[in-house]
Amino acid sequence: MIVFIIVDAAAQATEATGGPGQSILNLQTAEFAKDGAGEMQLKMVKYLDTFPFGHYLIVRDVQELPAVLAGALRQWFAEVVETGS
Repeated sequence: MIVFIIVDAAAQATEATGGPGQSILNLQTAEFAKDGAGEMQLKMVKYLDTFPFGHYLIVRDVQELPAVLAGALRQWFAEVVETGS
């Protein structure tokens, strides 16, 4: 199992200074899609909705990384045990 780890520390830094949070959770991409009439329409889609990796973790504070990884391993072992029985 491959887990993609996203360190989103920039969001925490900008929120602490009172500025708008630049989090990966807020990122959007622009896509063109055909509507019912067959015309191309601009559509904004959240980046993580089309993220190419199936399993990912978002860590906002780097100091929490060991605990987050431990939790991910715990969940993985629980799934392995569940599917094995």
